[in-house]
Amino acid sequence: MLTKRILSIITISFFVLFSCASYSYVTEYSYSSPIYPDWYSRLRYIPKNIAIIPFQGQTYQSISVASQLESEIRSEIVTCNQYNIIERKYIDNVINEQRFLLSGLSNYEAIKFGEMLGADIIMIGEVPYYYEEETYNRYAEGGSYAGDEYRRKVSFQLNLRLISVESGEVIYNLSQDFGKYHDGYKNVRKIKKSAPNSGVDWLDALATVANAVADLDLAISQGIRPFSDLRNLAVSDAVNYCGIRLISYCKKYECKYKIDSYGNKQLMSQDHIQNVYSR
Repeated sequence: MLTKRILSIITISFFVLFSCASYSYVTEYSYSSPIYPDWYSRLRYIPKNIAIIPFQGQTYQSISVASQLESEIRSEIVTCNQYNIIERKYIDNVINEQRFLLSGLSNYEAIKFGEMLGADIIMIGEVPYYYEEETYNRYAEGGSYAGDEYRRKVSFQLNLRLISVESGEVIYNLSQDFGKYHDGYKNVRKIKKSAPNSGVDWLDALATVANAVADLDLAISQGIRPFSDLRNLAVSDAVNYCGIRLISYCKKYECKYKIDSYGNKQLMSQDHIQNVYSR
């Protein structure tokens, strides 16, 4: 009788231990509370209607970049679906009818403009400069090849203002530089290589040449990126930089949990994976 009782206790204990050692793992997603732009605190109410004035530039190239920035920032704001964006056609009609000069538009003129458009907020953007540069870095050899290493770089400045039509206050002011660069090879050509001097370890020499050729071949295959590609990347950085300062959003987390056989959850990790629009 005692033996049976002992066996029962051992069996139950083993079952409990086995149950406690059994876990499953799940991944869930969670979101933070909405994070609002800092400039919201300067307003009595959350703005609904925003008028984006055509961005200005000082040169032909900066005008082109300004137009691209305006278009992509507008698209970003439309995507978030938080504001009513006044149509560009309507803005152009008011500009033509009232003969507004957008270059050097004062705050007072912007407020009057906003009142005509029925806007709560006026956005004014300008690109004072845009540069494309190409610089020679060095001459490089690898195996039987040689090339000239160059760097291509684009840079521009974005000035951005948000003006409250109600108060006339500049509620957000940005002046930020953006840019991208890429290193690559030009004028790649074959060159004659003399045989190594006697006494040179051939294995070391071959390994050195192989590594140099591999590095150079990789760089050659990449080439030098076109200025247009670098400009698009820099503009994308600027749009992302502005978006997080103009639009409310939530932080999205990937949460991994450990669950035992009793259904108890234990948070193992919580990784911030992206920002998502708060609507």
